Amino acid sequence: MERLKKYSGIACWIVFLSLIFVLSIVPLRDFDIWFHIKSGEVILQKGIIHYDVFSYNTAGREWFPYEWLFQITVAILKQWFGFESIKYVIAAVVTILMGTYLAILKNIFRVPLLISCAISFLFYASTYEFATARPHILAYTFFLLNLFFILLYIVRNKNWLWMTLPITLLWANMHGSIFLDVGIFGCYTVLAWFRWRNKFRTLGIYTALTGVLTILPPLGFLQYRLLWIFSQKNYIMSRFIDEWTPLSANPYGFTIYTISLIAIGLMFVITLYRKKTITPILIVLPILIFLIIPYTAARNLFLGYITLGILAGYALKHLITEERSFWINICVGCITLLAIIYHIGILAGKRVPLKLYYPVKVMQFLKTHHVAGHMFNEYGYGGYILYQLYPDYQVFYDGRTDLYIDREMPDTLDLATRKNDSDLQFKKIMDSLWQKYDISFVILRTQKHTVLRKMQRILTADPAWALVFWDDYSQLFVRRDGKNDDIVNTFTAQYATPYDKNPVRENAFDRALPEYIRMGSIADSGHTRNAIGYIYLKQGKFEEAKKEFEQAILLDPSFESPLMNLAELYAKERDLDRALVLYQRALNLAPDRGLIYIRLGQLLMAQTGDRERVRKIWQDGVEQTVDTDAKAQLQKLLEM
Repeated sequence: MERLKKYSGIACWIVFLSLIFVLSIVPLRDFDIWFHIKSGEVILQKGIIHYDVFSYNTAGREWFPYEWLFQITVAILKQWFGFESIKYVIAAVVTILMGTYLAILKNIFRVPLLISCAISFLFYASTYEFATARPHILAYTFFLLNLFFILLYIVRNKNWLWMTLPITLLWANMHGSIFLDVGIFGCYTVLAWFRWRNKFRTLGIYTALTGVLTILPPLGFLQYRLLWIFSQKNYIMSRFIDEWTPLSANPYGFTIYTISLIAIGLMFVITLYRKKTITPILIVLPILIFLIIPYTAARNLFLGYITLGILAGYALKHLITEERSFWINICVGCITLLAIIYHIGILAGKRVPLKLYYPVKVMQFLKTHHVAGHMFNEYGYGGYILYQLYPDYQVFYDGRTDLYIDREMPDTLDLATRKNDSDLQFKKIMDSLWQKYDISFVILRTQKHTVLRKMQRILTADPAWALVFWDDYSQLFVRRDGKNDDIVNTFTAQYATPYDKNPVRENAFDRALPEYIRMGSIADSGHTRNAIGYIYLKQGKFEEAKKEFEQAILLDPSFESPLMNLAELYAKERDLDRALVLYQRALNLAPDRGLIYIRLGQLLMAQTGDRERVRKIWQDGVEQTVDTDAKAQLQKLLEM
């Protein structure tokens, strides 16, 4: 029986960790991975440098290579084993992290293995978006490992603290969160003076050694300087970068975390009251602060869930026991099972691949045609661009916050904070930025419902700028400043406006068509195909238009316009069933586009005459659309 229990426990560990490893093999989709690899390549060539080479703005500016060890690691992995090898190494790191967390619950707090696995899985699903190819995932792994060894010493009297020294040295050269290491050692040392006096001296020695290891060469005090800078510039970072914003900016995440905190906190307090002991509080006291800090910045959610999981494991250990009533065990077990099922759904949603707007084809255009002058790129694009183009091009900025926090980030903050200004006022902000940095060309992501679309619209209408490239992911605008006259003369779209409401300027269908065909030969895209089909539709070439719309849907399945245009063709053929299906697909993609509600209702009225159902569609359109003209038209239809 004991042997069976032992082997079943080993099997449970293997199955759990294998599951974590498989689930953690995901596409490398984080924007930062690109500048990390390129930084590693530069460091391997030049050594650890403290000046930037990637941006034309940063001559003489100090660069903080505080993640240099991670960067050369991913650069070597890419060089020796290929780019895709990085995701498998990251999956292995995440597996070690989760194995450590499971060990804390099982071996430190003596939580039964099945409950430990359940809590660990809930923790994993809740923090899944953190498991990306960035150095913070290694920092969290190092943190949990060192926490495990500290608790192993305090709670189980097993001194493996020497293992924390190499871990600390690696951590100090991979991520700026190394202050957590010193803090956790220091807190447990202070606690030992009051509660575990016989362990105070040993913990004190390791606290001192940890502090020394965090300031050794090659970085010295750089990590602490960086911490000071970020604390001083928190206002800018919280306005500029989503993960630095308070948790309240995400109502769903705020609600889920707060409910979990209240429920698990009550369970833990009730368990302590019934056990008549404060020892568990002392054991977790240094990490209780992690319950609060997620409210200051969403990036701290990972630390908050670490503590929540430990508290939940301890409480469930005492709630589900052989001595308890059968029905109490059933109730607690069912609640835990429901939580797991819910988090499986969350995990499934998080595993859906996100559409990344990497400017792959515009990189080829720049390499081929050598656009001159200074580039402007958005913050998220910078890493990918420098990865693809350095040293031939230098970026405006990229994801290295420490480098741009004093100048470029504040200078571009107005683009986001004043996005609701009139086009005239907003254009003044843009023009001021172009003049200050002598910008000659602009690369913008085509993502809907962002300030980027407003910038694109203004640049498209500005005679001082020329649209010379577009696809489904990005647009390239070149300034008419004399530096790129050949490119402007050859590629300027004078009549094609692929991202405006009307894809043709001034109804110049015949003159826009060759521009779309030319761009399609350079970079085939759903937007180009849709525009060509739209022109054919206006010219009465219905079969040619249908082929273009169908191809546009294949090239960009997330683009609603070709679905709408194809639906209109079927409506002309009186095939209302197919037209309605296409409009419904378009509505699923763009539920804020008023024209879809208008035509969906009109076609449904023509097919069924069900006015009540049609009115419901139009009313939904009034509530959902952001287009004021469409909203007014929908209201008129409702009044008829």
